[in-house]
Amino acid sequence: MANHDTLQLATEYPAHDELQDTKETIAFLKTKMEEAYKPNNLRRDAHPKHHGVVRAEFILEENLAEDLQVGVFKQGLSRPNRSFPAWIRFSNASNRVHHDREKDMIGFAIKLMGVEGDKILNIDQDSYFNDELTNDSSFSEEKFTQDFLFMSHPVFLVARIKDFKKLVTAAFGDNSILKFFFNPFDNHLRTLWIILTMNKYHTSPLDNRYWSNSPYLFGSSEKGKRRAVKYALLPTSKTRSKMPKNKTENYLKDAMKNHLAQDEASFDFMIQFQTDANKMPIEDTRIDWSEVDSPLIKVATIKIPKQIFDSPEQMAFAENSYFAAWHSLPEHRPLGSINRARRFAYDQLSKFRLKRNKFPRIEPDGSEEF
Repeated sequence: MANHDTLQLATEYPAHDELQDTKETIAFLKTKMEEAYKPNNLRRDAHPKHHGVVRAEFILEENLAEDLQVGVFKQGLSRPNRSFPAWIRFSNASNRVHHDREKDMIGFAIKLMGVEGDKILNIDQDSYFNDELTNDSSFSEEKFTQDFLFMSHPVFLVARIKDFKKLVTAAFGDNSILKFFFNPFDNHLRTLWIILTMNKYHTSPLDNRYWSNSPYLFGSSEKGKRRAVKYALLPTSKTRSKMPKNKTENYLKDAMKNHLAQDEASFDFMIQFQTDANKMPIEDTRIDWSEVDSPLIKVATIKIPKQIFDSPEQMAFAENSYFAAWHSLPEHRPLGSINRARRFAYDQLSKFRLKRNKFPRIEPDGSEEF
């Protein structure tokens, strides 16, 4: 890791043992998934309970400044009406399926379609993870989708993959979770505070604000000054849900269903530039980037039209869909330790789950009908 005084903007500082920590974490999570679920019915290791997947439209802002026209935000890359069709999956963030009566975070995963250009998982241009954990040739990545992942809390639990490995093995293995938090030589009190504050009751997944938690490259890493951003979603719907007096097992899905039966939903898609490498670190996803130091900038609008999304077929589509931060144009390359681990973890765990369930991994193109 670099000295704090020498940190550079949009620059990564991988730990020497990061790849090994990633491999061990993936192996542990595979074991946990097999222990938790029946054969041929494995669920995700995280976000296993979804509220549905909905159709949406991703519309670029008019007359974006030239320095903001990067990747999917290039005016000439999108369709003539400056928009992309999209699928959005909403889910609880817990690692287990539970009633909505329990406090939780909400995940918002968006897949844009019609995005031209090779994605990182196709061209595999980054050699950092090139070892025996190569992509399985039985799975193919389509060239025309781009994913963005969000959570309803601004920061992630831990700074690095090493800390995440320690957390999951302490929580679900033989190690003491109290020792993880309170070890005087390696305490994780900030992580404890995040855990105590991140879970909440929500009126509806369509009412929340969302954050990307982790940073991403913004533009080419080879030309000119490197820039990094985080993403945010601000809800702008006219219709809002109320907290029910009696929270049912699936009241969050019901809130979405009632909202989209009567009105559309919408979000402003925002970017936030890294302006200080120390206050807004790349390698520590526990740190919230100040919006005073770096205000949000709107670059697109997400519109979710009125629709019915809870047919058995569409709910099965939501269960078997695949979203990954690294399914991305190189201009939006994920940055930081947690994201570097996600590159392998999301890919390997998705393949593991779908193979066990005897279900192919297929990228949608927007023509799906349910």
